[in-house]
Amino acid sequence: MTITFPLDPPAAPTPTEMKVTIREVVAQSRSPFSYKRQVQEHQGGHWEMSFDLPPLTEAEWREWTGWLAALRGVRGTFLWGDPARTSPQGAGGGTPVVNGAAQTGLVLATDGWPVSTLVLKRGDYFQLGNGSATRLHMVTADATTDSGGAVDLDIWPRLRESPADGALLTIDNPVGQWQLATNQNAWRHIEARQVNLSLDFKEAI
Repeated sequence: MTITFPLDPPAAPTPTEMKVTIREVVAQSRSPFSYKRQVQEHQGGHWEMSFDLPPLTEAEWREWTGWLAALRGVRGTFLWGDPARTSPQGAGGGTPVVNGAAQTGLVLATDGWPVSTLVLKRGDYFQLGNGSATRLHMVTADATTDSGGAVDLDIWPRLRESPADGALLTIDNPVGQWQLATNQNAWRHIEARQVNLSLDFKEAI
């Protein structure tokens, strides 16, 4: 069987601890005389994550380490979501879609939501695309729809590609596409044929 990416990770167990990092690419310089700064924001802002799994039984660690080897270091990709943010704090609802083609940047026009409703709150996640086109975004300001069910979302990170008009937004169990952070990944055998495994990964751009 030929392995294709993104490769689904094992379903269990879930991490005992997880760290989420938002990494910006911003250059800053200061005048040595006035100390006034100049800032240049670049396009490469991205997600990074790491997690620790509970001690794995033999059946579990064989599954996880086989999956890890199948990724072939930074070559492969996989889909993963933040288990602490599987649904929005806002009301959600409707069938939200992208409203208009050729969109770029940090604002996304959408419609298809319930009318006059706080549908997403600051910090909520949503997903655009699927498979190798999957992107994970966070809403950076509360989003309340107008009388037609439309709202412009302030988002992070910026759009990687312009989504198609009418593309669906996934707000329940959203995931992003990831790659391992390094080509070297290890696990540690402990007593009673158990294994400890921790992974570092970053958004696959």
